[in-house]
Amino acid sequence: MLKKTTLSISIRVWLVLILNVLVLLAAFEFTTTSKASSHTVLSINPAQAQYLYMTKQSSSTCTLTNSNWSGWNEVYGSGTTDQALAATSDGIELYLYMKGMNDKVYVNTCFQNQWSGWKEVYGSGTTDRALAALASGSAPQYLFMKGMNDKVYINTYDFAGHWSGWKEVYGSGTTDRALTTAIYWGGTRWLYLFMKGMNDRVYVNILNQLA
Repeated sequence: MLKKTTLSISIRVWLVLILNVLVLLAAFEFTTTSKASSHTVLSINPAQAQYLYMTKQSSSTCTLTNSNWSGWNEVYGSGTTDQALAATSDGIELYLYMKGMNDKVYVNTCFQNQWSGWKEVYGSGTTDRALAALASGSAPQYLFMKGMNDKVYINTYDFAGHWSGWKEVYGSGTTDRALTTAIYWGGTRWLYLFMKGMNDRVYVNILNQLA
């Protein structure tokens, strides 16, 4: 009985693997017509065989395959930074965040292959580290930063398109490094925010009433 059960599970696992491979092979090549003379691959999700492909201003057809990168092209807006970037998408627009050279926080959005250019995120926040960003469905969006005073701050972007402004995250945490965040889907959506403490230990703060 145990051998039959084990064999049945093994067959199901192999079938799932074969189906995933077929999906990936079918999605490896696609053609997109855009409005841009320059184009940038922003991210790739091999698990879903999806390419996030952004372009700006021209008329061309480009084919991407699993081994065919576009090459690096500057994101419209002439932004400069000395830290890593953060990006999210609500399924309609793509949001790219950066810490500017003046330590202010900026966002550049892409809608229908057109970049908005860099604009300061509402709230006059400043940071010397990379940002952390997360989208919860279509909205809201959560943007986190380590403040210049080493405290942890959040700025949310709601359904109406308004920023809340920077507010300290509950718990009086302090850090000297960038944060990271993720959503855990366990029947209920929980937001996990992680930081390196000033004592070099790792800490988590959980928001369990996600909008």
